Amino acid sequence: MDLQMILFIALIIIFFIIPLLAFIIKSAVKQGILEAYKIIKKDKDKDKNIL
Repeated sequence: MDLQMILFIALIIIFFIIPLLAFIIKSAVKQGILEAYKIIKKDKDKDKNIL
């Protein structure tokens, strides 16, 4: 492979694959935080009903 092809592949990886992976990870983390918040909120509501 010549240098131009290597640079082109590196450019594709930098501008397409890395942002896509970042978006997937960010979405998964956000979903996990929302799920944890729902569980905690439900737990607090249950405690209020007991008192």
